[in-house]
Amino acid sequence: MSIYFAKIIDIYFLNWIRQDTWDSFHWLDMERFYKFVKAIKKYARSKYGPKIYKNIIKAAKKEHPNLNEAHVEEKARYFSSIVHQILDYESTSFPDPIVEMRNPYEVWRHLHKIQVTDKKGNLRPLYTEEEIEAILSKNFGSDWRARESRA
Repeated sequence: MSIYFAKIIDIYFLNWIRQDTWDSFHWLDMERFYKFVKAIKKYARSKYGPKIYKNIIKAAKKEHPNLNEAHVEEKARYFSSIVHQILDYESTSFPDPIVEMRNPYEVWRHLHKIQVTDKKGNLRPLYTEEEIEAILSKNFGSDWRARESRA
């Protein structure tokens, strides 16, 4: 039965936060923390968002009841922000087809996925078909469609 996250993630989480030194930044504690982050990356089926912060506080208070509340909240803020930074880093696509301009089909697909919000809050494509065609022709030549796909 899971307590804070999914069952397997809880195992990694509790392995880190149950240590008396969980908040010491000792390399072994940080290694346990990073394993917890990797478990979220690998096993989470949904984004935990603010639940990470709340669960660190909840678990730290349960596992270490003598810790000062302000200290627990400060550490929860720090560690939850690190979790989100790492997950954001890991979810960033790389290489960027638009920067590298190597494969016209990858660029075409990427340009079609980019959306912006209009003044009413509705999503719309950033580029029109004509603008995408112009970008591809400029970078790959007007015969870019005749190229063999490497995707």
